[in-house]
Amino acid sequence: MVAGAKSAATGSGGEPSAFDDPGHAHGCQRLQKGLDVRFAAAGKLVGDLCGGGHTKVAQSAVHGGHLIRQRLRPGRLGSGRRDAEVHGSLNRQNDHDESWFALGALDPAKQPQVEDVATLLRHAGRVEVTDDIHSAKWMKLVVNAAELIPSAIVDTALNDAARLPGMLDLMRRAGYEAMDAALADGAKIMPIIGMPPVMSNHPERYVDEIFDEVLKTFSRDDTLTTSLQDWRKGRRAEIDEVNGWVVKMLAAHGKAAPVNDHVVRLACEIEQGRRTLTDQNRDDLLAIGPSR
Repeated sequence: MVAGAKSAATGSGGEPSAFDDPGHAHGCQRLQKGLDVRFAAAGKLVGDLCGGGHTKVAQSAVHGGHLIRQRLRPGRLGSGRRDAEVHGSLNRQNDHDESWFALGALDPAKQPQVEDVATLLRHAGRVEVTDDIHSAKWMKLVVNAAELIPSAIVDTALNDAARLPGMLDLMRRAGYEAMDAALADGAKIMPIIGMPPVMSNHPERYVDEIFDEVLKTFSRDDTLTTSLQDWRKGRRAEIDEVNGWVVKMLAAHGKAAPVNDHVVRLACEIEQGRRTLTDQNRDDLLAIGPSR
């Protein structure tokens, strides 16, 4: 079983409730942005294989219409015999060669079985099997901390947000703090999303390189981050699971994460209805001041 799950959309501890039934499958592979898969999958999911993973595909989902990449008309999926229905439009903006998946087993003894999942996912995009999924997921969280919530707070597409005065600097600083958290948690700097192994091992230069790649390859002019899409639909975004995780991890090591803490505070105000979702939030977001 391959499960794509948003951290904020899953149940207690991050586990999809459907997996609580041991009769569902003998194995599972989670594709998720947050790091809580280490605990949810290892301690809750039942099966012979339990792995972590993450993915990078730009897409948008809106209300009404059809499932674009699969060329399905509105209505029931496939032959019409399935229960699932198309309730909106899924616009996948990265094709097979631009889509990227990383997979790895939480239990090293199960690592050989990950290839079975990789074989399936290679129909959808490029797949990298790693024996260090902990580090791979942290590297993805580093770039997520820089891009998702910060650009959503100013209610605009990712590339547009990065072009606003002061925003690119702030977003990168959120990524720098996330990298500090990753290294504090024992993660190693490693290339992801198809980047070459000759990437810089300098933490801040790595963040700059990986974020530039996201803006170039995984973001179109109209690409909205998952967080902004969630807010526009009245759903929760992954605040605690991404930027909040950075704050908590650094706090556990006696360090501060002022940029991510600031991002979390503004994002929570939006979700609590105490702040309007608007591009006018940029001034408050940048109020933390420029980098020194």
